[in-house]
Amino acid sequence: MKTILLILFFLFSGNGFAQDLDFRSMDNSKGTSMKPILAASLPLIQIAEEGDAEIVRMEFDIISDEKFTYRELHEGVNYGILAFGDYRIRDIDLVLYKYINNQWVEIKRDTDASSSALVKIEPSFTGTYAIKVIAHRYYEGYSKGHYGLLIIR
Repeated sequence: MKTILLILFFLFSGNGFAQDLDFRSMDNSKGTSMKPILAASLPLIQIAEEGDAEIVRMEFDIISDEKFTYRELHEGVNYGILAFGDYRIRDIDLVLYKYINNQWVEIKRDTDASSSALVKIEPSFTGTYAIKVIAHRYYEGYSKGHYGLLIIR
């Protein structure tokens, strides 16, 4: 698992994974196709499945500002939470929260200025965690795009 997360970290560092491979040509004339973001996810899925990692969640959606999703994470398990934007998203961020004393508390954050984000965690207890995906900036001419989210253990 650590090897897979290290490989994914290097893939995600720099200008951004989805922009390194141009999937824009796969979009339809309205710019609404999911094909570009799904194509961007395939190399990540292959890396994870060829190693010792298991993908426990995949999510794809449209985003204009931020979205929340929730997932039960288990104590003592190493997780990598990966978010990546399509060709329209210049900067995407991740924030991870856990519920403590009747409120959501931020515990991890990736705010690199790139079209991908990675947060690693080994939870101290089993419970529901909130994941906020933030589309911070877009390329000129765009105000929304598609993102992918993978949770790997």
